[in-house]
Amino acid sequence: MPPRHSYGRVLVLIDETMQLELAPEIDQYIADLVSEGWTVTVKYVPRVEQFDGNKVKQMKELILEEYGKDPVNFSTVVLLGRVAVPYSGLIAPDGHSNHVGAWPCDMYYGSIYETFWTDFSVNNTSASDPRNHNIPGDGKFDQNTPGSEISFAVGRIDFYNMPKFTQGEIALLRQYLNKNHLYRTGQIAPKWRGLIDDNFGANRYINSFASSGYRNFASLLGPDNIVVADWFTTLKTDDYLWAYGCGGGTFTSAGGIGSTDDFVANNVNAVFTMLFGSYFGDWDSQNNFMRASLASKPSILTCSWAGFPHWYFHNMSANLPIGYSTKITQSNVTNYLGALYSFDSTRYYLVGQGLNQIHVALMGDPTLTLYSSAVPMPKSVSVVQPAGEFVHISWQPASEPVDGYFVYRSLSPNGDFVLLNPTPTKETSFVDSTLHEGTVYYMVRSFKVVENNSGTFGMLSRGAIQSAQITSVADNGTNLSFDISPNPFDNDINLKIYLPTSDFVKIVLYDFMGRELKSIINSHLASGEHNISFNFENLQVVSNSGIFFVKLFHSRGVETRKIVNIKKQ
Repeated sequence: MPPRHSYGRVLVLIDETMQLELAPEIDQYIADLVSEGWTVTVKYVPRVEQFDGNKVKQMKELILEEYGKDPVNFSTVVLLGRVAVPYSGLIAPDGHSNHVGAWPCDMYYGSIYETFWTDFSVNNTSASDPRNHNIPGDGKFDQNTPGSEISFAVGRIDFYNMPKFTQGEIALLRQYLNKNHLYRTGQIAPKWRGLIDDNFGANRYINSFASSGYRNFASLLGPDNIVVADWFTTLKTDDYLWAYGCGGGTFTSAGGIGSTDDFVANNVNAVFTMLFGSYFGDWDSQNNFMRASLASKPSILTCSWAGFPHWYFHNMSANLPIGYSTKITQSNVTNYLGALYSFDSTRYYLVGQGLNQIHVALMGDPTLTLYSSAVPMPKSVSVVQPAGEFVHISWQPASEPVDGYFVYRSLSPNGDFVLLNPTPTKETSFVDSTLHEGTVYYMVRSFKVVENNSGTFGMLSRGAIQSAQITSVADNGTNLSFDISPNPFDNDINLKIYLPTSDFVKIVLYDFMGRELKSIINSHLASGEHNISFNFENLQVVSNSGIFFVKLFHSRGVETRKIVNIKKQ
């Protein structure tokens, strides 16, 4: 599988009250995203502590507005801080009659079909918690399922209403962003293994809740790297990339696993987690057990309520972000069969409690991948433009052997970074022959072929980025002139040069990627006008593009002209 150069455009919606408090951490987070191939848009939005249907609609309008600007590449939404929480449905995925009603529904932000979502039919106030009440016109939607595939991956990082963690919401967000950076840069590097703590048992319930752990871990980590052990006892001291735990639940606990208090008191050394039990899948509750996992130290970054329904993370083997797995799990009906049950061993029925329902949500950052630090970065990127010349990018090689490097260019610090060399270069330098006026950003990423349980993949390092002020038109202050005609040209071409004084001149033809193709002249010329004609076909140039550059080197600098061959357009 070829390397993935871009993950598309991510919209980061940030609680506006965090803008100043978390400025350094937010800047670092944006830089991390860009270096991994994301194009980043950041919007600061109103803080919404209590349910507000109008604010939910405003957030959706903003998301759809940004989607409309780049529908091909828009892929992901990150909710950071207390961003308005949508509610929808008349459901109780955990099966408890006192929990029937509207549940939190971040899935709504990932749906582009706005007219599908209505608020006129459900009328139910039976749930014990008023949050789950749903009546016509209250801003909570009627739908139990999304009605179509989810278009955008959505993940939430939200520590509102978590008073058990006495350091407070701002400190918890800061801690999360810092450990996010440490993981992305390889400074948090847990062992490649998964822990399972199943307190329901595989055979007691036809849903086999813990199969979400066994299936995913076998695919991602290998069956030999699955460990059955107690959650908190083990994770206090031993590190695991993944962990799954399930048991009878409350909003703040899972039987046989522990409680929110345990996340407060203990280090929990995992990164990607799944938890399952009654009630706490309704994550917008005080001291919620799932959100408590993200608030813990030192490393947990995601949590999903995996059991009703099962989750599917196998695509992460190809270094797809966890948000992609969230999206396919939310959209899944029959693509992946969580459990089949038979009463007579001949006819099997799909067991799908919670399947494709609106409560399915990711707690944590949807842009995270398994291999963000697997390939070493190039070092010390330098960008220079000698007077009148193309842009020269150079770098120091990665600390370990790699299979080449890719170079990218952007006119914005947050992307979109455009790939400049479709084939990885083994060199540690590159010439960009397309000049843009102003500040231009260049990124270099190492490339390496990696083999895992799912196959062989082209993996990329984080990007090393450098910028420079670029001039698109040479100005060397001489009276020398250099013209090419006709341009565009068919075959015959004429170079007209005027030299104010005699000079040694070299004229070289380059392709669109800045590679030298032919030396046309390399000699001393007298002052005055010189006409040099040649037949393009006679040069026997091999190029996939009809765009070329001719460079005139002389004692006072370099002149560059772009030419276009009609036959190749």
